[in-house]
Amino acid sequence: MTFSRTGLSIVQQLAESQNRIAEIATAVHRSQQQVRREAQRLEQNGLIELRRGRIAPRNIPLTNLLLRLLSSYPNLIPLLADSGLSILSLLLTPKTIGEISAATKLKPSMIYRKLQNARDVSIVKKEKNQYHLNTEIWPELAAVLNEWRLFEQTVDWRVPVGTIIYHKTGTEILFSTNEKITAAKTAFSAYQKYGVKLLLPQDYYIFPPRKLSKKEIFLHSLAVTEKEKTVRHLLFLAIFYQKHRNDLSRIVHPLLQDIKDILRGKSITGYPSLLEIKEKIEMYR
Repeated sequence: MTFSRTGLSIVQQLAESQNRIAEIATAVHRSQQQVRREAQRLEQNGLIELRRGRIAPRNIPLTNLLLRLLSSYPNLIPLLADSGLSILSLLLTPKTIGEISAATKLKPSMIYRKLQNARDVSIVKKEKNQYHLNTEIWPELAAVLNEWRLFEQTVDWRVPVGTIIYHKTGTEILFSTNEKITAAKTAFSAYQKYGVKLLLPQDYYIFPPRKLSKKEIFLHSLAVTEKEKTVRHLLFLAIFYQKHRNDLSRIVHPLLQDIKDILRGKSITGYPSLLEIKEKIEMYR
């Protein structure tokens, strides 16, 4: 989720108690149509509500923190707009430009310009080749970035309310839900197609729907297990891997490496034992 300058300007106007679309349009030098379109995007992302020509902020942490920040520092809008939040949130832990580029898929030159602008107002400091967020000087911004990152990981308009999100990009989202929806089943929910039928409390999906390979399904299982590392999930991974290891052996992942070690006889705390795995594998031969 990114914010345009107009979108952030709308939030800033809400912080100044302006809530009519017509008045906001005049204040931010945009047409009413442009303001309405950006407000609809904010509403779609769950930050505000549109009510008959008025805009109301939703009482959620991210909206409240943004309101306070932009009320005090409206000049931050150009820096936070577009890719700004994505770049700065990564600096909650020190990063090089190369690491930021790898995480965001943005060009290093564009990242460099954003960081230079942030350094000009002491938001960012550089030590050797790493950039750090200056949280001592900008605690309000650090709070927004932390909440934005949490919101980005757990909320998305493309999926039902109450779903658990495991991974997402601008075009794709991996999640679980108890609702029956139109999306492609993946991860543990797609194991049945390959001979491993499981009793699951919820289904796992990828959206938008598409045909998935065995490898993609297994990679999605690993992503789920990264966030929900239970013995049950690890056991499912081990069963599926052992059954289809010829197709999956080239995958490189820390969880899979641990499972391979267990299959060679190693005991790892928090993982199913080799005996447990063998007993379950017998059920799916």
